[in-house]
Amino acid sequence: MTYNLFWNYKKINKRPVWLKILLPILLVLGLSYFQLVFSPQNAIIVRYVFFIAVLMFSGCYGGTTSMLSASIVISCLIFVTPYFITKQSNPTNNLFSALFVIEAFVATGLVWTIQQAFKKFRQKELKFKKMVEQTEEAFAIVDEKLNLTYYTPAFQSILRYTNEELKTTKFHELLHPNDQKKFEFDFLKLIAHKAGVKQWKGRLRTSDTDIWVEINVADLSSDDSVNGFIIHFNNIDRQIKEDIQKEDFVHMATHELKSPVTVLKGYLQILLNRFRKETGNEKHLQMLEKMDLQLNKLLTLISDMLDTTKIKSGELNHHFALFDINHCIRTCVDGVKVANCDCEITYNFDESIPAVTGDKDRIHQVVNNFLTNALKYSPDNKKIEITTAKEEVYVRVSVKDHGIGIPKEKASQVFERFYRVDTLPKGVFEGLGLGLFICSEIIKKHNGQIGVNSEEGKGSEFWFTLPISK
Repeated sequence: MTYNLFWNYKKINKRPVWLKILLPILLVLGLSYFQLVFSPQNAIIVRYVFFIAVLMFSGCYGGTTSMLSASIVISCLIFVTPYFITKQSNPTNNLFSALFVIEAFVATGLVWTIQQAFKKFRQKELKFKKMVEQTEEAFAIVDEKLNLTYYTPAFQSILRYTNEELKTTKFHELLHPNDQKKFEFDFLKLIAHKAGVKQWKGRLRTSDTDIWVEINVADLSSDDSVNGFIIHFNNIDRQIKEDIQKEDFVHMATHELKSPVTVLKGYLQILLNRFRKETGNEKHLQMLEKMDLQLNKLLTLISDMLDTTKIKSGELNHHFALFDINHCIRTCVDGVKVANCDCEITYNFDESIPAVTGDKDRIHQVVNNFLTNALKYSPDNKKIEITTAKEEVYVRVSVKDHGIGIPKEKASQVFERFYRVDTLPKGVFEGLGLGLFICSEIIKKHNGQIGVNSEEGKGSEFWFTLPISK
């Protein structure tokens, strides 16, 4: 407010030079005449008061140009008018007059310094503004009520609204109705924490369609130069739609693959049963068993890809019911042992664990993935320990192997989609990195936690927790 009233750099620069010179001169002469006519007895005191007022006004009105003009005229008058009033020179008055003139020119110098500082600041401000407004990324500033106080041309260009429409619209009103509440909730949390950055992904409504955007909201409300929340978003609509198309294609392709492969698996089982009953077909039986092994791998891969697409689309169904977690694990181990006769799996079960609520088949899928991974990545030591334990209101299940292990810095990434540890030997361990991702999503759906404790060369312990039913 003070800046607008007493020092406005933009207005000073826009005023004509002749007016910035002439106005202070007229003020000095006019006030001097007024002082001589109406207050000749207190000429010196009134004169200094008037001159100080003129200097202040000149500096605020025309900057250095006006103040310098006023100082020169005042210097002339300050030594001439006393002679006309008293008809003689007063050394004391002359001394005070000289000091006042020096102060006037010093004040003019200070105003010049301030003016130069404002000029440099303005140049930097304009440079930054041009950089921001030339970028293709959209920026906006909002207050605590999400009113738009500033936005870049890119922001307006992407949304295709007029200035009048944006000025009367709050930012959250630009969001898709299904995304507004979540954004408002996240924004309230950002305000509550007083500082920080919040990332958010959703849809913005343009003048004619909806687009997917990735939004970053930074709290700079405590910064006097901004005094608001900076919103920056990238248009990721094309990327999201391409991902959706890819997911749809993978889902359709895997679904179409599963049917013929399942039929092929059925015919193969018939052949296997026939050749096992007849003698003299050992060579053909081995070939069929190898085919069966590869078909099982293909079916597992197809199932994992189908589950992944269902997770992304929110269609991975769960059927919750009470079940015995220990019995579920034993059933899973029996199935694994059939295909891996050389493995040695030991139990360490807490038999007092009560029944848990969950999808038994999905938990079976998680345990089976842990066991097959433990065997797969333990080529030289097939010993595996399975432990269940009660921890307050949770059941903890862990599968420990003595295999190649995982580097500690990479352990937290193994549950990411398509992640493969890059330290694994090339071509030795196959896989797409989907199994543990699916396990993670299943456990999250059960309101549990999942993790791994591992060290390279010393084996791994994969674990998950499930809440105990009340």
